[in-house]
Amino acid sequence: MSLPIGRSGGLLKSIQNSLPTRTGRRRTNRFRDGTKFGPKKMFIASSFDLEKWANRRGYGLEHMEKLHETGVLQKILIGGAKGAQWQWYDNTTGWDRQTTNRIGAIATKVGMKMEQDFWGRAHPVTLLQLKDNQVVQIKTKETDGYTSVQVGAGLKKLKNVTKPLMGHFARAGVAPKQKLVEFKVSENAVVPVGTKIFAEHFRPGQFIDVRAKTRGKGFAGAMKRWGFSGLNASHGVSTTHRSLGSTGQRQDPGRTFRGKKMHGHMGVDFRTVRNLRILKIDTKAQILYVIGKVPGAKQSWVVVRDAAWKKPTTPPPFPTFWRKPGLVLPRFLHWRFADPYKQTREIDWEQKIEEMVAALKAAQAAGEGEESGDAAAAGGNDGGNLFAGDKK
Repeated sequence: MSLPIGRSGGLLKSIQNSLPTRTGRRRTNRFRDGTKFGPKKMFIASSFDLEKWANRRGYGLEHMEKLHETGVLQKILIGGAKGAQWQWYDNTTGWDRQTTNRIGAIATKVGMKMEQDFWGRAHPVTLLQLKDNQVVQIKTKETDGYTSVQVGAGLKKLKNVTKPLMGHFARAGVAPKQKLVEFKVSENAVVPVGTKIFAEHFRPGQFIDVRAKTRGKGFAGAMKRWGFSGLNASHGVSTTHRSLGSTGQRQDPGRTFRGKKMHGHMGVDFRTVRNLRILKIDTKAQILYVIGKVPGAKQSWVVVRDAAWKKPTTPPPFPTFWRKPGLVLPRFLHWRFADPYKQTREIDWEQKIEEMVAALKAAQAAGEGEESGDAAAAGGNDGGNLFAGDKK
């Protein structure tokens, strides 16, 4: 039995105006409030999907109205049915999943290796090490027009520090840093100057965005730089097999448009890799084990912060992780999740083998019986003919 929870029923219509819904035009990619699509804007679930989900769960109209009164239905419409199981805010720390932006960290790329997870599966991971991350400056709306936190990493020799930067670090009361990066944060995520950022600022299993400068490839052709297919390998092409082809038009407009994909310098560009999962954290060496690849060469600087499109479903350390005196942490913090081989482990393999052997023997016996029956039938026919010949 279908539930009257669609547009005609009024339950979905009562809250759909307060949620970002997409317009009917596909090419506009805008919402009714005029804003473009982004990580903070999600599509509303259709009434058909909501009705299908309620029927599958066996929820009646009264139960759906209770979900609407408690605000759970609104979470389902924004983040899907899984969104009802997420923790959207934390009253103790003030963390909010939708509006809060935490501070990030600066790390160096150590390299790549193979690492096993908690259940023994192998993953290619990239090691990112945090080196002396410390807050250097705070910018507020009153003084700068926006809220951000400047973080420094690494230690720089005094002879290589200019006088303006020397005064900048002296005003903050921190040692000279090699790398400075500014992070835009929400007002409740500001931390005091001099605060240290540890690897425990992130949680094992959460998604992060990593931004770094790619390795330089030098002067590259259009095929390597943009993935062009090139010209034919034979039949009418001579010594121009890897050329990019035409780059312009005729007399009108008589020029090559700006931004045309051509040969040129490749690499040394900032690139962001999104939604990388942290496999484990080394609390002693301050290393993040990230599943996947990260741009940049070894010992290059990378910027790490919470994923914009896959935010944590449980409250992370907010505004950051405070390492209290005397706190003893384990060497490694692992990403723990449900056993993926649970169904395989619960199989009684001895009984499974016995059943397979019994089935094989039964099939073999049935096959032998059919062969003996066919042979007997064939032998009877041949014998009759032979006897008939003898009688003749």
